[in-house]
Amino acid sequence: MMQGLGTTGWCAGAGCLALCIASSAWGAGDISGLGVLSGGTFSRGAALSADGSVVTGTSGSAAGERAFVWTAADGMQSLGVLAGGAFSRGAGITSDGTVIVGTSGSGSGDTAFRWIAGSGMASMGTLAGGTRSAALGICPDGAFSVGSSTNSGAGNDRAAMYAGVWFELGSLPGDSVSVGTSINQSASAVGGWSGTSPRRAIRWVSGIGVQDLGVLTGGADSFGNGISLDGNTVVGGSTVGGVVRAFRWTPAGHIESLGELEPGGESEAFGTSGTGDAAVGTASVGGVGGVGGVQHAIAWTRHLGMVDLNVYLASEAGGSVNLTGWVLTEARAISTDGTAIVGTGVVGGQTRAFVVRGIPPLNPPCRADFDGSGVLSINDIFSFIGKWFSGDASADFNHANGITIQDIFDFLAAWFAGCS
Repeated sequence: MMQGLGTTGWCAGAGCLALCIASSAWGAGDISGLGVLSGGTFSRGAALSADGSVVTGTSGSAAGERAFVWTAADGMQSLGVLAGGAFSRGAGITSDGTVIVGTSGSGSGDTAFRWIAGSGMASMGTLAGGTRSAALGICPDGAFSVGSSTNSGAGNDRAAMYAGVWFELGSLPGDSVSVGTSINQSASAVGGWSGTSPRRAIRWVSGIGVQDLGVLTGGADSFGNGISLDGNTVVGGSTVGGVVRAFRWTPAGHIESLGELEPGGESEAFGTSGTGDAAVGTASVGGVGGVGGVQHAIAWTRHLGMVDLNVYLASEAGGSVNLTGWVLTEARAISTDGTAIVGTGVVGGQTRAFVVRGIPPLNPPCRADFDGSGVLSINDIFSFIGKWFSGDASADFNHANGITIQDIFDFLAAWFAGCS
């Protein structure tokens, strides 16, 4: 059974779905195995910076599990532990890669930490009267973090946001437990779950409170793992007939299944793009009726459906990444520009964190969004017509025979077709 504890830990972005961009415009992507700390036997990738150049996660070491920071230049570096702690795990990272949050053991119990490049690791404390806390996500600019903490009440974990101090976000009525897993760009929305058995995926919205996102048809429970930059999309998993299925929730479309790689197999979404149009996660292959099999990293868009990243990334569409020797088992997050993915795989029989960079965005930029606002509107038409009459090169929409009346027809056809 998948655990449903994943989170992007930061907010990624990508253009809205539209016309296909030839992979030759991007070239071949590449995969980097992030290695392992000295004395360790495994590593797992959790989150990455906006351009995919800085990664965090967890690695084994001679001293136990340690949160790490990785760059191509410096390799994998341990972030250490809080005083008295025996472990640490990295969970979220800022867009510039200079701030990382996660959880560390300490002399007073498991505690959220905040690591700043050049300054090191510091405790984030707990809610007033609490005995433990965990940081699972951070805003791109690092101003706010999200996770959970116990309080002075019954000692149950409560979804909480951190901005120098923790404050509680609440839970669904009647629930004593809740967890915040991901936070949007402006800290106005949080994804996560409420309850224990069953859980319900939730979205906390500033000024509104905690919302129940429901379950897939026939589902028993659900949990939210990732949230988009604008806070309008949450992804995660919902258990249906004992099998976890990846879901995507939006206010307009509500909760929908993202499918599976094989009929009856499990799947779970961990992270979503900034616009919410793409998701990454894991799914089982080779099992029977959702039981057994092995995990493969996956991606989903409305255009692609669910794809096995082991197949997609090695193809022309995925940037022809050389995955020789690798089996990618889970994808945790997508970079802001959509050209990098972080996760965990198996290479040479060893579990290792990976980052794939230089691939075409899962959702290519929407050419009909001519003014670049992120949404289609009449302003796109005005902007295009203005460029067309001025003879601007961007008005050569079909890239054939220069700027002609056909470019107007082709642009309008794309505009009316939409971006999803």
